[in-house]
Amino acid sequence: MRKIITNKVKCRLCGDVIESTYRNDIKSCKCGEITVDGGTDYIRRGWQTDRANIIELSEYEEEHKIPEEEIRLFQDHLRKKWLEEIKEIGGLEAYLKGLVMTLPEIQKLKKDYKNRQQGVINNDLLYE
Repeated sequence: MRKIITNKVKCRLCGDVIESTYRNDIKSCKCGEITVDGGTDYIRRGWQTDRANIIELSEYEEEHKIPEEEIRLFQDHLRKKWLEEIKEIGGLEAYLKGLVMTLPEIQKLKKDYKNRQQGVINNDLLYE
């Protein structure tokens, strides 16, 4: 969707340039042939005799759209990173326990895992 930067038109009959700067800001040209409304919220045009008397001068900013391929690559990157973290804390079982564990339990699990890595024996490990 395009973002409206300026909402303005020019009248072909009188040459007047009119701009609506905020919502419900209805402006008419000198001769009364055309109107502009909507500010940067929406575009609305009005005319008395012919729509062709409106010269469009509004400016838009295209919103940045991330390409689907870029999104997919980022999701793959996150998936790989998450799998590495799962392996680091003890595999799928630890991951599944982590889904229902409180933060202190998770911290204890990590501490116990580090202790196991360093050869420290702890009898009350959550898993063996």
